Amino acid sequence: MNMSLRIRALRKSKGLTGEQLGEMVGVSKGYISEMESGKKTPGAGLVIRLADALGVSVADLYEGDPATRERAAMAAHLEVMEQLPPEDRQAIEKAALGLLAKHLGSS
Repeated sequence: MNMSLRIRALRKSKGLTGEQLGEMVGVSKGYISEMESGKKTPGAGLVIRLADALGVSVADLYEGDPATRERAAMAAHLEVMEQLPPEDRQAIEKAALGLLAKHLGSS
């Protein structure tokens, strides 16, 4: 999913330089600059690291209405989950199904 990210605004609101943020997430300040200008689109793993470094949810990184932002965040999480070893995916699936069953049982 290719959506605009709010990296620059969030970075500045935290008082971080591009170099500092880059060090926090493992990329160069040049790459941060390219993401902020829309020249580069980070992969899902980097999006999650950016959210963590900036102290926001993955959805908060995206621009747009709340529903669109939540869908983008879910897509990023699913992309990362697809890269996990099968036993880790199964553990997450089991936990998620347990939560869903609890939620559906209380509605």
